[in-house]
Amino acid sequence: MTDVPLVTVVTPSFNQARFIRQTIESVLTQSYPRIEYLVMDGGSTDETRAILESYGDRLAWVSAPDRGQTDAINKGWRRARGTIVAYLNSDDTYLPGAVEKAVAGLCAYPEAGALYGEGYHVDEAGRVIDRYPTEPFDMSERRCTRRSSAPSAGISDACPRSGSTDTRWPCSTPSGAPPAGPTSPSRSG
Repeated sequence: MTDVPLVTVVTPSFNQARFIRQTIESVLTQSYPRIEYLVMDGGSTDETRAILESYGDRLAWVSAPDRGQTDAINKGWRRARGTIVAYLNSDDTYLPGAVEKAVAGLCAYPEAGALYGEGYHVDEAGRVIDRYPTEPFDMSERRCTRRSSAPSAGISDACPRSGSTDTRWPCSTPSGAPPAGPTSPSRSG
């Protein structure tokens, strides 16, 4: 299985016990065979830590104070071993096949440094509210990137703006290619 790239998914979290199990399951049940999954928890005081512990060695996690979402993503990306890195917020989920589509897009367009795509807004029960549209590429909205591209952009600068809760990765293909369609629900509200 080492003939396919390792993908590292980082989930920043803080007091998200009511959502994080769904987020974790959406990553661990992906069809893609090589995923390193890191949860960077900011020292939650709810049940998040117990949920993380319940997964044993199926994921790696750290629970310690951080400076917020962007700091947690950066810390995770620095620990990442994957040649492709991504993040998924702790109240969002991937649809089945999302990681596989992202890798296929990067493989199909080796010149692309990053991918992003559409998703769905969902309510707390996971019901689809509406489609989250793809917009023109903006470097500040980078979601999935080749690890080799992150240093050139500056990992901390490549992460979303502080406070952002939008996760549209993955996966649409780079400019000029057809979009992959919705692959990631994002909670609204």
